[in-house]
Amino acid sequence: MLTSGFSLFAQQNVKYSPLYFGPNALPVPEVTNGKIPECTQIGFSTDYSFGFGDKTLAWRLDAEIPLLPKFIAIKAWMVVHEFYWLTPEVNAKRKPDTIVSSGWSTGDFYAQTRFTILRETKFRPQIIGSITIKTATGGPVERRRYFDTPAYAFDVSIAKSFPINTKFLTDIRLVGDVGFLCWETSKSVNTQNDAGMYGFNFILSNSFLTFENQIGGYWGRLNNGDRPLTYRTKLTYNHKYLDIFFQYQYGIMDFPYHQIRLGFVVPIKVLTPRYSIEKKEESKRVRP
Repeated sequence: MLTSGFSLFAQQNVKYSPLYFGPNALPVPEVTNGKIPECTQIGFSTDYSFGFGDKTLAWRLDAEIPLLPKFIAIKAWMVVHEFYWLTPEVNAKRKPDTIVSSGWSTGDFYAQTRFTILRETKFRPQIIGSITIKTATGGPVERRRYFDTPAYAFDVSIAKSFPINTKFLTDIRLVGDVGFLCWETSKSVNTQNDAGMYGFNFILSNSFLTFENQIGGYWGRLNNGDRPLTYRTKLTYNHKYLDIFFQYQYGIMDFPYHQIRLGFVVPIKVLTPRYSIEKKEESKRVRP
């Protein structure tokens, strides 16, 4: 009975915030380009987070399948494996139940549904809504790498492209994102933290390169290191069969990490559902 009470007390005093956990526990959601892809995309990336006493090397898998190309898609991702190295100062700050200087872990699984609310035209923007859930598969929480609790989020992105006919630049795209994020802060007493999400992405592109600059974060109500703000810059080489990207992320507030990420995305047409609303509408128009 005494052990059970101590365990409950310890869990209640865990600060479920990005300031006191690993870099992949509850990162700031990325601001997308405000589009739903036309075909299935599979991605792999490796990233290195460093600074402030925590070094983490991680491998991540991503997949997005458009059930209705340009209209509805399902997306999933997770950190499949990570290695980490910690300093005594970081352990003293996080106060883990199990103190270790290095180790490995697996991450949480995320699932997301994205859907078009309003399609972009010459004068109006694209509006995309999304619903995201985070499982509690990562861990263990005793080492302060991942939360042992679920989370969910709702957000809306508004995007607009501005074509430019120059030699080096063909398009400028602006994307804004707002939403709501909620995660449990204890499995025993069913408490939770609520946060407003926000982000902005400025995208420059031509036929073979895409350059993104985005800033975003979320604002938790507990103010216990739960208000991370990050800046990301990303350069992607666009090819017909493979997109290769490099990304750098800097934690401005409540996210004590620098992060370098290198990865690729492969479009796979054979795994793309063939049903299309556009084709069906076109066939109705040409029918006598």
